[in-house]
Amino acid sequence: MDPAIVRHALAGEGIRDSGNQTFARRLLLLRQLAAQLTPPADRIRQLGEDFARQLHDVDQGIRVAIERAELEPGNREQFCSFFDSVRRMVASAEEGLGALDSMIEAILPLERMSRDMRAPLRDMRAGLTLFSEGRDVMRPWIALIDATGIDCPAPAP
Repeated sequence: MDPAIVRHALAGEGIRDSGNQTFARRLLLLRQLAAQLTPPADRIRQLGEDFARQLHDVDQGIRVAIERAELEPGNREQFCSFFDSVRRMVASAEEGLGALDSMIEAILPLERMSRDMRAPLRDMRAGLTLFSEGRDVMRPWIALIDATGIDCPAPAP
Protein backbone atom coordinates (compact mmCIF):
# COMPACT_ATOMS: atom_id res chain seq x y z
CA MET A 1 0.00 0.00 0.00
CA ASP A 2 1.33 3.46 -0.80
CA PRO A 3 2.92 4.91 2.36
CA ALA A 4 1.95 8.42 1.22
CA ILE A 5 -1.76 7.48 1.32
CA VAL A 6 -1.36 6.06 4.82
CA ARG A 7 0.55 9.18 6.03
CA HIS A 8 -2.15 11.38 4.48
CA ALA A 9 -4.90 9.46 6.26
CA LEU A 10 -2.98 9.64 9.55
CA ALA A 11 -2.34 13.36 9.17
CA GLY A 12 -6.01 14.00 8.44
CA GLU A 13 -6.82 12.54 11.85
CA GLY A 14 -3.96 14.33 13.59
CA ILE A 15 -2.43 10.97 14.43
CA ARG A 16 1.23 10.18 14.28
CA ASP A 17 2.23 6.79 13.04
CA SER A 18 3.54 5.90 16.49
CA GLY A 19 1.88 2.58 17.16
CA ASN A 20 0.00 4.09 20.12
CA GLN A 21 -3.27 4.31 18.25
CA THR A 22 -6.35 2.82 19.77
CA PHE A 23 -8.16 0.03 18.00
CA ALA A 24 -11.05 2.39 17.23
CA ARG A 25 -8.70 4.91 15.66
CA ARG A 26 -7.14 2.20 13.53
CA LEU A 27 -10.56 1.13 12.32
CA LEU A 28 -11.39 4.74 11.51
CA LEU A 29 -8.16 5.14 9.58
CA LEU A 30 -8.77 1.94 7.63
CA ARG A 31 -12.28 3.13 6.82
CA GLN A 32 -10.91 6.47 5.56
CA LEU A 33 -8.18 4.73 3.62
CA ALA A 34 -10.76 2.41 2.05
CA ALA A 35 -12.83 5.43 1.03
CA GLN A 36 -9.78 7.01 -0.60
CA LEU A 37 -8.89 3.78 -2.41
CA THR A 38 -12.39 3.17 -3.75
CA PRO A 39 -12.32 5.57 -6.75
CA PRO A 40 -8.93 4.39 -8.08
CA ALA A 41 -9.87 0.75 -7.41
CA ASP A 42 -13.13 1.21 -9.33
CA ARG A 43 -11.17 2.79 -12.18
CA ILE A 44 -8.68 -0.09 -12.28
CA ARG A 45 -11.51 -2.61 -12.39
CA GLN A 46 -13.25 -0.71 -15.21
CA LEU A 47 -10.02 -0.40 -17.20
CA GLY A 48 -9.40 -4.12 -16.75
CA GLU A 49 -12.89 -4.92 -18.02
CA ASP A 50 -12.43 -2.57 -21.00
CA PHE A 51 -9.03 -4.09 -21.78
CA ALA A 52 -10.40 -7.64 -21.69
CA ARG A 53 -13.36 -6.74 -23.90
CA GLN A 54 -11.20 -4.93 -26.46
CA LEU A 55 -8.58 -7.66 -26.44
CA HIS A 56 -11.21 -10.29 -27.22
CA ASP A 57 -12.39 -8.12 -30.13
CA VAL A 58 -8.82 -7.78 -31.42
CA ASP A 59 -8.24 -11.51 -30.92
CA GLN A 60 -10.67 -12.37 -33.70
CA GLY A 61 -9.01 -9.97 -36.11
CA ILE A 62 -5.51 -11.26 -35.33
CA ARG A 63 -6.64 -14.86 -35.83
CA VAL A 64 -8.27 -14.06 -39.18
CA ALA A 65 -5.16 -12.20 -40.36
CA ILE A 66 -2.92 -15.13 -39.40
CA GLU A 67 -5.19 -17.60 -41.21
CA ARG A 68 -5.17 -15.43 -44.36
CA ALA A 69 -1.38 -15.62 -44.57
CA GLU A 70 -1.52 -19.17 -45.95
CA LEU A 71 -4.09 -18.14 -48.55
CA GLU A 72 -2.02 -15.23 -49.87
CA PRO A 73 1.53 -16.46 -50.53
CA GLY A 74 2.19 -13.38 -52.68
CA ASN A 75 2.01 -11.20 -49.58
CA ARG A 76 4.53 -13.21 -47.59
CA GLU A 77 6.73 -10.21 -46.82
CA GLN A 78 3.81 -8.20 -45.37
CA PHE A 79 2.62 -11.17 -43.33
CA CYS A 80 6.13 -11.77 -42.01
CA SER A 81 6.27 -8.16 -40.89
CA PHE A 82 2.87 -8.56 -39.24
CA PHE A 83 3.97 -11.81 -37.56
CA ASP A 84 7.08 -10.06 -36.22
CA SER A 85 4.91 -7.28 -34.76
CA VAL A 86 2.60 -9.82 -33.12
CA ARG A 87 5.54 -11.73 -31.66
CA ARG A 88 7.02 -8.54 -30.22
CA MET A 89 3.67 -7.48 -28.78
CA VAL A 90 3.18 -10.85 -27.08
CA ALA A 91 6.71 -10.72 -25.66
CA SER A 92 6.09 -7.20 -24.32
CA ALA A 93 2.79 -8.32 -22.80
CA GLU A 94 4.48 -11.27 -21.09
CA GLU A 95 6.99 -8.93 -19.52
CA GLY A 96 4.72 -6.02 -18.67
CA LEU A 97 1.55 -7.81 -17.71
CA GLY A 98 3.47 -10.59 -15.98
CA ALA A 99 4.71 -8.06 -13.43
CA LEU A 100 1.12 -7.61 -12.29
CA ASP A 101 1.06 -11.13 -10.87
CA SER A 102 3.24 -10.17 -7.90
CA MET A 103 1.04 -7.15 -7.23
CA ILE A 104 -2.08 -9.33 -7.34
CA GLU A 105 -0.51 -11.74 -4.86
CA ALA A 106 0.45 -8.85 -2.55
CA ILE A 107 -3.14 -7.56 -2.48
CA LEU A 108 -4.66 -10.84 -1.27
CA PRO A 109 -3.42 -10.61 2.35
CA LEU A 110 -4.28 -6.90 2.49
CA GLU A 111 -7.92 -7.74 1.76
CA ARG A 112 -8.03 -9.46 5.12
CA MET A 113 -6.97 -6.32 7.01
CA SER A 114 -10.48 -5.07 7.49
CA ARG A 115 -13.98 -5.43 6.14
CA ASP A 116 -13.77 -1.83 4.87
CA MET A 117 -10.58 -2.48 2.89
CA ARG A 118 -11.86 -5.72 1.36
CA ALA A 119 -14.13 -4.21 -1.31
CA PRO A 120 -11.73 -1.67 -2.86
CA LEU A 121 -8.81 -4.09 -2.75
CA ARG A 122 -10.95 -6.86 -4.27
CA ASP A 123 -11.95 -4.50 -7.11
CA MET A 124 -8.31 -3.52 -7.63
CA ARG A 125 -7.25 -7.18 -7.70
CA ALA A 126 -10.07 -8.06 -10.12
CA GLY A 127 -9.06 -5.33 -12.55
CA LEU A 128 -5.37 -6.23 -12.39
CA THR A 129 -6.24 -9.90 -12.89
CA LEU A 130 -8.13 -9.05 -16.08
CA PHE A 131 -5.04 -7.28 -17.42
CA SER A 132 -2.80 -10.18 -16.45
CA GLU A 133 -5.10 -12.76 -18.02
CA GLY A 134 -4.81 -10.93 -21.33
CA ARG A 135 -1.62 -12.92 -21.86
CA ASP A 136 -3.76 -16.07 -22.10
CA VAL A 137 -5.55 -14.55 -25.09
CA MET A 138 -2.32 -13.49 -26.80
CA ARG A 139 -0.16 -16.60 -26.30
CA PRO A 140 -2.09 -18.74 -28.83
CA TRP A 141 -1.30 -16.22 -31.55
CA ILE A 142 2.32 -17.41 -31.55
CA ALA A 143 1.22 -21.04 -31.97
CA LEU A 144 -1.09 -20.03 -34.84
CA ILE A 145 1.76 -18.14 -36.53
CA ASP A 146 4.07 -21.13 -36.13
CA ALA A 147 1.36 -23.44 -37.50
CA THR A 148 1.18 -21.50 -40.77
CA GLY A 149 4.52 -22.99 -41.79
CA ILE A 150 5.48 -19.70 -43.42
CA ASP A 151 9.24 -19.32 -43.24
CA CYS A 152 9.97 -15.72 -42.32
CA PRO A 153 13.49 -14.31 -42.13
CA ALA A 154 14.75 -13.42 -38.67
CA PRO A 155 13.73 -9.86 -37.83
CA ALA A 156 16.35 -7.16 -37.61
CA PRO A 157 17.35 -6.39 -34.01
